[in-house]
Amino acid sequence: MRYSQNQQQNQSFQQQQGGSFLTPTISSIQKINSDPAFLKQKLNKLTNHLQQLQQNQVNEDSLRENLEKSSLQNFQQLNNSIQTLRNAFNSLADVLMEEVDNVKMDFNNQVTVPMTEKIVDLEQNIVDLNLQQQKKQEQLSLLENQINERMKKLEMQFQEQIQNQNEKNQQNYDEITQFQQKLQVLGNNNSNRIDFIINDKDLLQGNLNELQKEGKLLEMERKQHQIEEQELNIQGKKKLEIKNITSKLIEEELQQLYDKLHLQLQEISQQNEKITEKIQQVELEGKQMETENEVRFQEIHQNFLNMNTVFKESSMKIIDEYQRAIKVVNEDYSSSTIKKQYQQQNNDDIEDLEVSKSQQSLELSYNAQEADRKKLVLLYCVMKMMCIDGFKIFKKYLLGPFLMLFSYYIFQYKIVKGCGEIDRIEVCIEKIIVQNIVTVLVQVFIVASMTYSLMYMCYKEVISKNFMIPFVIGSLYVCLIQHDMAIGSQQLEYFGGAIIYFIIIFNLLIAMMHRVVSFFYKMYNTNVKRFLLVVASIFVIYLIILEKLKGSCSEWDNGIAGYIEYDENHCELLKPLICWQTAMDKWFLFDSSCKINDLNDAKLNMLKLYHIIDNKKQNKEQIKQIMQKNNFMAYPFTNQFSAEDKDQDYPTQQAIINQALFTETYKEAKQSGREAIVNLNNMKLEFQMERDEKLVQFRKEIYNQKQHMAKNVILIYIDTLSRPQAHRKLPKTMEFLSQFSDYDKKNRAYTKDADENAKLYEFFRFHSIDKKTRNHNLKLQYNQTWVEQDDFPTFEEKKPNLINEFKKRGYITGHAANTCTSLCNFRSIQYQPYKQYFFEDYGDHEFLMYDPQYIDPENYYNLNQGINSILRRCIYNTDTSEHVFKYGELFLQKYRDDPKYLFMEFTDSHEMTSEIVSYLDDHLYQFLVNIKLLGYFEKETNVMLVSDHGQHIITSFIYRPPNTYLDPTNSFFQIERLLPLFMSIMTKDILNNYPSLDETMFQNQQRLMSMQQVRNTAISSADEYNNAIYFQDSVYYNRPKEFQCPNLPFAGVDPIKWCVCKNPNKEEARQFQEEYLKQKQIEKQMKELQDQQQQDQLLQKGV
Repeated sequence: MRYSQNQQQNQSFQQQQGGSFLTPTISSIQKINSDPAFLKQKLNKLTNHLQQLQQNQVNEDSLRENLEKSSLQNFQQLNNSIQTLRNAFNSLADVLMEEVDNVKMDFNNQVTVPMTEKIVDLEQNIVDLNLQQQKKQEQLSLLENQINERMKKLEMQFQEQIQNQNEKNQQNYDEITQFQQKLQVLGNNNSNRIDFIINDKDLLQGNLNELQKEGKLLEMERKQHQIEEQELNIQGKKKLEIKNITSKLIEEELQQLYDKLHLQLQEISQQNEKITEKIQQVELEGKQMETENEVRFQEIHQNFLNMNTVFKESSMKIIDEYQRAIKVVNEDYSSSTIKKQYQQQNNDDIEDLEVSKSQQSLELSYNAQEADRKKLVLLYCVMKMMCIDGFKIFKKYLLGPFLMLFSYYIFQYKIVKGCGEIDRIEVCIEKIIVQNIVTVLVQVFIVASMTYSLMYMCYKEVISKNFMIPFVIGSLYVCLIQHDMAIGSQQLEYFGGAIIYFIIIFNLLIAMMHRVVSFFYKMYNTNVKRFLLVVASIFVIYLIILEKLKGSCSEWDNGIAGYIEYDENHCELLKPLICWQTAMDKWFLFDSSCKINDLNDAKLNMLKLYHIIDNKKQNKEQIKQIMQKNNFMAYPFTNQFSAEDKDQDYPTQQAIINQALFTETYKEAKQSGREAIVNLNNMKLEFQMERDEKLVQFRKEIYNQKQHMAKNVILIYIDTLSRPQAHRKLPKTMEFLSQFSDYDKKNRAYTKDADENAKLYEFFRFHSIDKKTRNHNLKLQYNQTWVEQDDFPTFEEKKPNLINEFKKRGYITGHAANTCTSLCNFRSIQYQPYKQYFFEDYGDHEFLMYDPQYIDPENYYNLNQGINSILRRCIYNTDTSEHVFKYGELFLQKYRDDPKYLFMEFTDSHEMTSEIVSYLDDHLYQFLVNIKLLGYFEKETNVMLVSDHGQHIITSFIYRPPNTYLDPTNSFFQIERLLPLFMSIMTKDILNNYPSLDETMFQNQQRLMSMQQVRNTAISSADEYNNAIYFQDSVYYNRPKEFQCPNLPFAGVDPIKWCVCKNPNKEEARQFQEEYLKQKQIEKQMKELQDQQQQDQLLQKGV
């Protein structure tokens, strides 16, 4: 038949062309600019004929099956039908082959353009290029003349500066000569030598500082001239379009100029070194003099001690003899008698003090007058009291108050305890808290050390225990009256209570360290052998624990759909040395139950939060009546809120409080049509949802206008969750998802039997583009980052979010969340003005868990309640996440057969301990099980699990080691922070419709990508295959293997420091790093010049 013959011809043609003849033909036609509409029309016809052939083939197969099952009576009828279908099939095949032949002929006619015409065109182009080249040479000569004139001017300016500098150096040399002459004069006068040297040294140091400042000014002028030359170079490039030649000439001239200036700076540096050497000589002489003075002082001090010793032994004798002499004078006024008494006493003293070294001092003492003797006695008494009893007095009476007052002074006036009136969260965290964290910890350690020392000395009775009374009273005043210690009361504006907690923790750590050191010190003094044995044992235990900690990362690179592959074809993903969250798993999991024990008290608190009950305005009887009257509460439709009510999370919460409906009976609440109803008597939340038939019909008309890859798209977004952390904290979920992969995790081989209806993909090199959420969320919703905010006013139309993208393609949309992530892109005054450039659309059905029982209305950053809480997030007898999943499941039930998009957001991992996300596991697992029962893992479905980054709250306050291409980091927190979760589950019917899709997504598991590819993948799922805008930048398209971090759209962070997937080509990495650093240096210099120009302009205006 004609069909089989054509098929053989096609096969032979394929062998000649090396593959399918349709593929090169179509790809070649796409490249031809002449008459593309005609070729496209023919291709459409071929596609339609192929679809008819496929349909006929399907019909033939079905008829064959019916033929085997049917009776002999219907055999003839079926046989006739089959024959008819075959005839139709052959006729269609003939038409198809004729069309293929026509396409081939058209293609050959269009490709074989006469070469002579092309050669003539090329020759004419060469002539035109030569003319242009001559013009460029003339322009180049003009530019060279301009550059030479500019260089001459610069050389003259630099020569004048160098001449001025030489004159200043000569002046400095003369001053140094004068200084040396002064030194020679000072050599004869040792008493004033040190003072003169110090004064002249300060003068010389001032001169040296002036020299250094002048050198810096010269360096700044050189940089300014260099930047001016760069600007001249850029202008020349733009005008003459000869980038390479001009840049080389300018670089050569600048290099020569720089070499000259460098030589001058070297001469200045050598002169400065000579001056420094002379200063060092003067300092050495000063030190020698100080040494001599110290020796002399020690000799004088020793003589004084000797005198003091002798004075102690004879002072009483001197006083007694003096009193006796007074008495004798009173009895007899004869001068001869007094003289004899003094001479006799003097002789006796000389005999007693012959062995003493202070004989001369004693003779002077005996010959002194009565007033001088009293002064010496008084001086001795004062010195004895100060030297012997002074420290005892300080320790006994002053040390305790000093420790208390000084520690209070540091805590109250030195430690940063909040951001004050700064309302921008990013500025508060980055500029205030993070930058001062080290200083605060040092100050906290000092305060804790002083308070612990005070308590310990009181305990050991080194100081009086009475000091504990004011210490305890002051501590109670600070903790209970002056500051609020409640965890839920700590805010960014002021967190003094949190600082007190840190002081208490540091006290406990110091006490533990003190006890350990004391224990080992006593052991060392009593038994050295035992001490050495214990230390050696501890060291061995340390090595064992260290090896065990290193083994905590053995499964870090493993997954449930594959493992991280390390080879030269991909960027080198960094691996942590110790996986701390694996080693410390569940250490900080404060397990608790969500069950409400006192339902009446819970109902009362809820009515207070919703302003139904006010204790100040209502008495007990009125409150009781209100409690009996309000038994049910229905949440309002948040997707119908006004723009003012939906502006941020707090206005949205207040609108929910104000518009909540309280009823006495369930019937009233149900008849309101609202979707979320709470029974206040048993504190349970249930959902009801009505299918909107008009909306379904309207969207279906849009949906049917073109083809779509997936009918059902489910996006589950979990904030602050890395890929390895998802495996640690969501084991039941990971076990459920592993059924959709043939990867055997234990043996690391693709040998396991997988589910036949769907397949799982896990993307191991999914990389963050920022260290926090805001830019990731804006990229996911609008494909923009805040680095591009200057371009926002240039948008031709408002940028739509993901929900609006799906609505435009005919999908019913649902949105449920226990966080404000996607709806808080424009939170704070800084970002609100930009909201006008974006279209923030809302789901057709929406449930937002902003209940005041969950999110604290007065403190968004409450560590005890809300989205940052380190405790379990409970409401209505269960976790907040369970309500979100139940609402999403109801949405999928109501629109089971309709095209839909469900977006669910969770913040359960956004907290310091990284443990609360464990409570999400059961609910996520149950949701996946339930939608599998509904058939969503069987056909036309794509489920995506996505996060923005890993743990970032703790990592903001700990040391981050350097991370460069040449010195990569192995820090666990720094690496996991930048490797968030991204998984996709595709049903097999989609993969079968597009045969290359499976292999492409499997290869992309190892390719570098970011949040931009997540957005494009979600939209491509709702669009036709190979759509022009999104498809080629999604995981459905084969991403280049050579992609590195510079190819990612990093938003406001260093692409070297914040990259954990390094380039394996070290030379390329080094070049990129050098170019990046040079660029940053130039930008810094330009900014400094701009700031300087602005300051000069302000000064001129002021003058």
